[in-house]
Amino acid sequence: SLSTVVPLIIYSIYTPILFLIYLIQVIIVVVNKRKPQFRSSYFNLFIIEAITGLATTAVTLFSHKLLVFPEVNSFYANIASSAVTTGLYFSSYYFPACAEYTNIFIALNRLSALAFYDKYERIWRLLVWLCLPVIFGFPLISYYHLIDVSASFKTLDNGTNWFFDYDHTVRPWIIQRSNRVQSFYLFLICSVISLVLNLSTIIVLRCMSMEKVSSIEIRLFLLGFSSFACGLPMTIQQRMFTVESTVPLIIYTIYVPIIFVIYLAQAIIVLVNKRKAQFRSSYFTLFLIEAFAGLGTTTVTTITHKLILFPEVNSFYADFPSNAFTTGLYFSSYYFPACEEYTNIFIALNRLSALAFYDKYERMWSLLGWLCLPIIFGFPFISYYHLVDVKTGFFTLTNGTTWYIDYDHSVRPWRSNRVSSFYLYLVCSITSLTLNLATIVVLRCMSMEKVSSIEIRLFALGFSSFACGLPMTIQQVFSHFGKSDIDISAMGYRLPWLYDLKALTPGILSLIFSTAIRNQLKRGLTVQRTTIISALN
Repeated sequence: SLSTVVPLIIYSIYTPILFLIYLIQVIIVVVNKRKPQFRSSYFNLFIIEAITGLATTAVTLFSHKLLVFPEVNSFYANIASSAVTTGLYFSSYYFPACAEYTNIFIALNRLSALAFYDKYERIWRLLVWLCLPVIFGFPLISYYHLIDVSASFKTLDNGTNWFFDYDHTVRPWIIQRSNRVQSFYLFLICSVISLVLNLSTIIVLRCMSMEKVSSIEIRLFLLGFSSFACGLPMTIQQRMFTVESTVPLIIYTIYVPIIFVIYLAQAIIVLVNKRKAQFRSSYFTLFLIEAFAGLGTTTVTTITHKLILFPEVNSFYADFPSNAFTTGLYFSSYYFPACEEYTNIFIALNRLSALAFYDKYERMWSLLGWLCLPIIFGFPFISYYHLVDVKTGFFTLTNGTTWYIDYDHSVRPWRSNRVSSFYLYLVCSITSLTLNLATIVVLRCMSMEKVSSIEIRLFALGFSSFACGLPMTIQQVFSHFGKSDIDISAMGYRLPWLYDLKALTPGILSLIFSTAIRNQLKRGLTVQRTTIISALN
């Protein structure tokens, strides 16, 4: 069917191309390892990362990808359970875990390269060998129970949809710490460690003299950090069933309020100081719109998508009335994220004009800033108007343990949220990506002396915010083509965390890239602390 042919065609185009490019890079690094430009210890870790990455792609091609396409998965009926299938199943967990540990050592390598720039290579001559048992040994400890079990391909609907699983009766006690639990903790711990190391590197980079650091080391840090960031959606994907939901709930109650308050404080700072020189840029007008939409998304989806997953707190949904307030919540859970998508387009357009017409773009945006409002707040309404006046309520699937929100589809049966979201996110993301790539091309072609470093940092902020929203677009694409109950259930677990990644990360990224916001925030905290101390005295 068309629903699976399109993803199959897309996959068959980009995967072989990227695989070959990556493989060629590895060969180049290995062949030229003794040349000065490849002697950095970073490239040893790059080779390890490439091995695990290429192996992951090759293994998951058979264990996860081809089996979802009815056009090509008929051969799974002839694959018997054997040592090969067991090795394939084990490797599909093992190599991605190795990549997570590699990210930790890459982050540690970049931190040491900038903190101990004159002697870090001597440290890594020994450390690069000591990291091998950790990278390849710790994942084995996590998934050793998969080495000698019987793994096979199974189908529930006469060969249309297949899945890969192993014999759980061999070590029944392992069920208490299943692959899902193991992966959750492994990916979470590794990602937190990598994030802390990368943030420490950014702090070191901000505090030290740039003259002492080679630009090559900085670019290698950006490469390592980008690779780590691209793996974060996989960490978000590692979700747990309701019986194990306490830990995600605790994590959520820690990071969401903190980032929400920080983001809200930044929006207030920009709004209060909008007439000051450092906040007059038209970018900050769009920043305020993005903050409004992002904070609105977080507030609404906390009720509609997040709390419903946790039995510890979701019992109140049984008494949640089906009224105009519930309808407004459901509509807003689609509306605010869509507003963010259109805001990303105008942020990308703003950065392109700032670099292409750096001497007169502000005059252009004095008018364009007002014209963008009907699009940002009007077009999402057109996409989801059918949700404004329909009856909406919370429903349960398992006696109050798991809840979901839905509306009365009989009112306008020809309209679909899934279709509307698919086209909206896809079109907006392609438009934003095109504008951001055009900005990069302009930046590469023009003289850097003509461009303010502030404009470049604001472009980096806008582009990073857009990139953090891409996993949501990917989710919308797959949910459009995935029609099974398993796909819908999986989407229900992913959406809450993807909403946070999309809506809240601009509040963290702005602290990294915007000196004006950071300085104003520090000044406000200093004044507040002085006021409190004076009051106590």
